[in-house]
Amino acid sequence: MIRPLLLAVAGVALTSCDPIDPMPPDQACREAGYAIANRTLTCTGNATLSQTRYDRFRKDFTCIEWEPDDSRYTVDFGPEDLFGCAYVLSNLPCELVDLYGDDLDTWLRATDSCALVVELDGVDVSHLIDGSDTGSTP
Repeated sequence: MIRPLLLAVAGVALTSCDPIDPMPPDQACREAGYAIANRTLTCTGNATLSQTRYDRFRKDFTCIEWEPDDSRYTVDFGPEDLFGCAYVLSNLPCELVDLYGDDLDTWLRATDSCALVVELDGVDVSHLIDGSDTGSTP
């Protein structure tokens, strides 16, 4: 009686932490685009404008891909840190959403963390990942 119970518990313990699907390499970048669209919709109420900005983001910007086991991760920097860009963009005050408007480059420069997931010229991210290469060329 105890042995089948132990096997069941061990089986659950071994499989309960694995993700159903691994995170797509460009997920954090796409989340930044979703944040722009969502914040636009929230602040303007304009679904068409929201979709247009997301479509422009996907067309005009190149995502930096990160694999779940990427060698650029360190003890102090991991996959969860890639979502800082989306977090900041999701919380921009509506006054800034209005001010930034369709200038998506300005949106993405609201925080250095966006340069971890979107190719942006001239943004230094070494202070964010301890000098590791982000995959973009200087």
